[in-house]
Amino acid sequence: MSIYADQVSALLARADEREFSPGQLQVADLLARAMLYPTEDVSRADAPGMSVVRSWPTRYTAGLKVIFRAATKDMALDELPEYVHNFAHERFVNPCFVPFLDAIEVLLLRYAVIEHHNSGMYIAPVDQHDHEHGYALHTTRARAEGEYLPIVSAQIPWEPSSGQRWRGWAGGDLPRFLLGPLRFAPFTCCPPRACCRPNSSIVYQRVDRPFAACLTVLRDIAPGERIVVEWSDVFLLSSSSPLACSIEP
Repeated sequence: MSIYADQVSALLARADEREFSPGQLQVADLLARAMLYPTEDVSRADAPGMSVVRSWPTRYTAGLKVIFRAATKDMALDELPEYVHNFAHERFVNPCFVPFLDAIEVLLLRYAVIEHHNSGMYIAPVDQHDHEHGYALHTTRARAEGEYLPIVSAQIPWEPSSGQRWRGWAGGDLPRFLLGPLRFAPFTCCPPRACCRPNSSIVYQRVDRPFAACLTVLRDIAPGERIVVEWSDVFLLSSSSPLACSIEP
């Protein structure tokens, strides 16, 4: 593993140990994406806190995205957690955000790692109607087979959201899926179709109940290539990512 990958792994170590309910984490991810990676579907989502986000002036929301990306791009890695903490607590001040604030902070940290100039990754909008999330992950540099990519990560919730006020909205969630930057990487079918050319595979924490996941490079990846993940196991019951066969190369 490279020195930079080691640094990212250490940076995300505490986030990797955090446990959130499916409803809690899914609402937090919607709120984070409404600010950083908005789409029409996200903006229309009927979830706790979304009405407040929709009430923000468009220029204000767009400004938050610019501020976050500009600040995290050139910041020292070890300064990201404090910046993200302050950013989340200064922006999501409405009481309706309180149940989701910790999860928002964890997800924003994962997105900040992607936005960092040393990540060698970027999230770009796509205009394909059948691409569920409106964005895609690309690498800016060549990646060698076997390279470990803690930069591209996700949070995995396990516990059901029963007893919480958002249960009616997310009560049908399965206990395992991906939320965070990895959601923008399409997965192949299982087994993959001929049109799928996966270049990465998913890696879980080496524990019985992993709360996080990232990637390892499956084959050499060229600069600019889109990240496509091979769904090579049945450990993940339900992925939040689109299928690779539904996108254009």
